[in-house]
Amino acid sequence: MVIKPIHFRKFSAVLFVLAALIITMHPIIASAANITITKGVETITIPSYNADDTLIITGSALEADDWNILKALTTNFKLRMENTQTEIPENALDNCTTLTALDLSALPGLRTIKRGAFQVCISLTQANLSGCSQLVSIAEDAFYRCTTLTTLNLSGCTGLQSIGANVFRDCDNLAHVDLSPCTGLQSIGVGAFRSCNALAGVTLSGCSNLTSIADNAFYQC
Repeated sequence: MVIKPIHFRKFSAVLFVLAALIITMHPIIASAANITITKGVETITIPSYNADDTLIITGSALEADDWNILKALTTNFKLRMENTQTEIPENALDNCTTLTALDLSALPGLRTIKRGAFQVCISLTQANLSGCSQLVSIAEDAFYRCTTLTTLNLSGCTGLQSIGANVFRDCDNLAHVDLSPCTGLQSIGVGAFRSCNALAGVTLSGCSNLTSIADNAFYQC
């Protein structure tokens, strides 16, 4: 039986086309990068970025228009803040479905995270607040219904005094919370960790100033 060369040529042509497609598509597959965005007098301008790049905010504190620009982004991003922010305003990035990671560890001057700041950020998997030594309060609903949040770092939050009502309520994937570094903590609000279905442990050692754990703080955990 004789195999005609035409078959081999067709097979080679297919391989060539596949190789060309792979080479053409390769530049699209980019590793995550850091993109620094400096806030000056005007509102911030977000350059083009790839999925899961880290947007690093430097310079002046963000204002309402700046937060709205971030909230409107349609491609997944990680956020690290290295600016002069002293507060995260009410509803700053609420319902921002493209935020996947939040790093506030370089904000030693941060004093408060206000009501609903990051509520219903359903793609947020980690929140790093380590280094926020002057953080005094996390207000109600700040991380409410961040259903994919698995990592919460509060190390260094020695000045934290209050965790408000429903702050981490319905964070379904939060398995462990270490509050032991929060030596200034005085109160945990109503329903603060309510319905955190995966919560298996809370460490309170070191919280010698804690005097109030409100109703339903750990209900349905």
